Amino acid sequence: MIFDHKNHVLKYTSGEIYKIRNFTQDILSSIYLARTFDLQKAKAGDSFMINTFIDDSTYLVGFRFIGRETVKIKAGSFRCIILKPILIVDRVFKSEEEMTLWVTDDANKIPVKAYSGIKIGAVKAELFNYSGIRNPLKSKI
Repeated sequence: MIFDHKNHVLKYTSGEIYKIRNFTQDILSSIYLARTFDLQKAKAGDSFMINTFIDDSTYLVGFRFIGRETVKIKAGSFRCIILKPILIVDRVFKSEEEMTLWVTDDANKIPVKAYSGIKIGAVKAELFNYSGIRNPLKSKI
């Protein structure tokens, strides 16, 4: 997919063209964009929405701030922000809050852990190594 934000269109490499709303992202970009929001004053339950293009339509996909937690993984222990994307229930996800993301509670907001239940089981991901960090890693304990 190629996003032409200036002209508000998305072009598939196959030639299909779709009109999109301002600042529309694909699902992966939406997750990365969610990491950039300032959550220092966020309260548990606060949510924000991002225009996200999935298949052939644009949806408002939300992210709910759950809170903060210390997470211990192979790469170390980190103070983290917990986010829950509000997903579209379809052939993959059983419910709209089936995924949880943990990102470092510092300027880097590195994804350190993700968990998602799916209709046939679950998917879990954890950070095991990192390098080239832009900002001091203040969240590492």
